[in-house]
Amino acid sequence: MPFNIFGCNSSAAYDVHAAQVAANNAIPKKIEISVINIHSTQVPPPALLTQGAQGQGTHQPVSRPASQSSLAMLWPSQYADDNLKSVPSIITCEIAPEANNGADSEGSIALCKAAYRGRMDVVLSMLQSPGIDVNGVNKKGMTPLGMASYADQSDVVNALLEHEQTKVNALNHLGITALGLAAYKGNLDIVRTLLQAKDIDVNITNESGETALSLAAFSNNLDVVEALLQAPGIHLNSVNQQGMTALNQAAYMGNTDVVRRLLQEPGIDVNAGHEGGERALSLAAYANQRDVVQLLLQAPGIHFNAANKQGLTALMWAISRGHKEVVHTLLQPSEIDINSKDQRGNTALILAVYKELNDVVDGLLKRADIDVNAANERKNTALIVAASRGHRAIVDKLRKVPDIDLAATDKDGATAMKRAMQAGHPMIATILMLSAAGRNAPIAFAIEE
Repeated sequence: MPFNIFGCNSSAAYDVHAAQVAANNAIPKKIEISVINIHSTQVPPPALLTQGAQGQGTHQPVSRPASQSSLAMLWPSQYADDNLKSVPSIITCEIAPEANNGADSEGSIALCKAAYRGRMDVVLSMLQSPGIDVNGVNKKGMTPLGMASYADQSDVVNALLEHEQTKVNALNHLGITALGLAAYKGNLDIVRTLLQAKDIDVNITNESGETALSLAAFSNNLDVVEALLQAPGIHLNSVNQQGMTALNQAAYMGNTDVVRRLLQEPGIDVNAGHEGGERALSLAAYANQRDVVQLLLQAPGIHFNAANKQGLTALMWAISRGHKEVVHTLLQPSEIDINSKDQRGNTALILAVYKELNDVVDGLLKRADIDVNAANERKNTALIVAASRGHRAIVDKLRKVPDIDLAATDKDGATAMKRAMQAGHPMIATILMLSAAGRNAPIAFAIEE
């Protein structure tokens, strides 16, 4: 069995939960797939971690979300304006309201189509029809108000809100209101209009626990975030089913301006999240969002060393993902505990050595509080790991640390020198043997050779 510091056959088995970090944040992407109609030719959004992940090592990388433009709706030809031309004549002929409200073969009622397309002539005509169901839905549970709000049809939204029977908080099949849809799309004027509507509920959550604020933060719609923050009774720290707040969403996505604005809001909880889950700082570190990490480190009350249920802190996430600049940023505050251990006893130094991140190892060794001899549950120290994996340059760094224990043994009683020999690294074994004898100069030469 190959040597493994994590005590398992495959390094991937150490952190199978890594794929959940971004996958937990993928829920808002469902909106783009389902908001309109079943026969849309819309481009589906990219998955985050659970699909299309690539990379190597213990932790799988994040696939960056596509731009809003790449997720644009491509309305099919069968939904052209010509499909709506007959609607006014139907009303004129005083066809029963059921005919106006009935879903067509594609499951989208005429009023929904007209609202989405911004056909005010059709909308106004239909709203004058006795018995019109202004809240009728298509197969996806979308009301005319939801369709118009999503499509940024301000005139239509105003017309629908003037109808006394319009339900401003109606939910689609994902539990998203018109306000949530407009917030997600960044339709600021419509958001402002809806916020003035009677009985508007700004804190309604969808089936995944997302609010309008979290959807706007996720989508980097700063102006919408600002408008929502002014709404009376807005819940700043509402947590979705995955423990994600609006701040967490923005931090993960790297929406720096949104993060900055949320941090300015009195009552914002920078450490919010589910017990044992990820916090904003860890999410930003995981996703390589250095600017966000810098902002969060300056936030009053930030928990520098908050760990998830696997024991991973923001520093450990950044190291495991190979985000060197983020690691450098995290090493600056003295409050960062560089000797914190995960559930298997691995420290930041052990992880950096395992990943062969020479620059990170240098940064960690510069910290006066580093415990260079810390061992994990298998009693593997950083030196044993480096020797076993053949990392000669790191072995040379570690052996020169004054307090290094060259004679430390792992769970099986093997030293770093013995592990190097067993792993087929005789040069490293020789270096360690000479180092134990105090012959440092020839060793450095041997490494350079």
